[in-house]
Amino acid sequence: MAPAVDLLLRATRSLVATMGQATANMSHWIKTENRGLQGVPKGLMKTVSGLAQTVQYRDAARAKV
Repeated sequence: MAPAVDLLLRATRSLVATMGQATANMSHWIKTENRGLQGVPKGLMKTVSGLAQTVQYRDAARAKV
């Protein structure tokens, strides 16, 4: 599997793991400025490096749960 596809799947699974099936919450998180990421996830995820940064952030957030 291509690295970008793998990262996108990891990001999606992470959101589902922390937010369940609350798609409105997922959409809000993706579209809203995030201080920890210093950007909007939707914009960051347009590049592989931004996608990797977002996945790392989500992994860290899941570790706290």
